[in-house]
Amino acid sequence: MVFGMGFATNSANIPTLVGKGDLIISDELNHTSLVLGARLSGAKIKVFQHNGKVRSASYNPVRTGGKRG
Repeated sequence: MVFGMGFATNSANIPTLVGKGDLIISDELNHTSLVLGARLSGAKIKVFQHNGKVRSASYNPVRTGGKRG
């Protein structure tokens, strides 16, 4: 997929790709458009510290539902 850049693109397309039952792992310094899109999606959001390590053991990559499930 190719998307043009822009606030509306980020905030509108994220909810079409993920939804309730999905997990978004998000950098704390993500642009507001990404944060808004994630919130609008209804997915669970885990925020990690910028340039910090994400403890992969604490996040289960198995899908539990969502848009494609």
